Amino acid sequence: MGKLEDLSGQKFGQWTVIRHSPEFGNRSTKWLCRCSCGKMVSVRACHLLRGATVSCGCAKPQLISAAKTGSKRPDIKRNKECWETRECKQCGKKIEIAKKEIRHGWGNFCSRRCAWDFRKHKEIKCEICGSVVRANKRVRFCSLRCMGEWKRTDPSRHVTISCKCCGKTFVIVKKEIKRRNPAFCSGECWYAWARKNQKRGKDHPCWRGGDVYRGDGWNYTAELIRMRDARSCLVCRAYQGKKRFPVDHIVPYRIAKENEPINLMTLCTNHHGYKTGIEYRLVRGDVMGFCRLLREAGWPMDIVSEALLKYGFNPS
Repeated sequence: MGKLEDLSGQKFGQWTVIRHSPEFGNRSTKWLCRCSCGKMVSVRACHLLRGATVSCGCAKPQLISAAKTGSKRPDIKRNKECWETRECKQCGKKIEIAKKEIRHGWGNFCSRRCAWDFRKHKEIKCEICGSVVRANKRVRFCSLRCMGEWKRTDPSRHVTISCKCCGKTFVIVKKEIKRRNPAFCSGECWYAWARKNQKRGKDHPCWRGGDVYRGDGWNYTAELIRMRDARSCLVCRAYQGKKRFPVDHIVPYRIAKENEPINLMTLCTNHHGYKTGIEYRLVRGDVMGFCRLLREAGWPMDIVSEALLKYGFNPS
């Protein structure tokens, strides 16, 4: 244990240390002190040294009145060895910080507002209008209007395309190319091109539903398959609710050209979409890749193999 520092006779604020007190609190030595008002109190040595206490409470009304009127704070002396004068990192205001707080990494700002502005905000110059605003460090524009203007005028975000009908060039956002295939500058051009080039009647690719057409009596056949499969998905065993589950052709209808029960199975919406997304492998002849993806997704391979063998595909 270190040597006890004698504080007898010293003054801390309005406290005058009289003698050592036999009381202890939280491993801290206490000293019997007399306030300027005459009150005797046992005070911890650490509170005296770092200026945490300056009076018994009689100086509190003076501090409150000074804060309300905006006048200078009353001169209450503290132990200068425990305090340090620093500048706020944000506004440059001089503040007095206890050295203990500095050791803990505190005391860099005069207020929470300055700390927030320093860490989260800074002055930025808008790239469109040039106005200076305080905002998050990642912000590049002063408003949504300026950001929209940047999106419309930034050349790196756009691409130039020629119209398939009139040959006129137009500008479109790159993201729109991934979402749709923009080949025409307007609806009028698309209609004019379609009247000249698209087939009509029986020659049209969507005649009688196109790829959606599954032959006569398909709805009745699909309902029989749902009843056979107990209205449940054969992969995840989920039961259909108010919305009926789709019935899927293991070998696509454009290849099989018939609705044989051995080639049909009930699937939930998620697994039906997954199966439709990988059918191109079977159309291209990649039977092994098609079966591998179904096996990894949990498909009943005995049913799949039987349907593939019927239509001339070797699953092994």
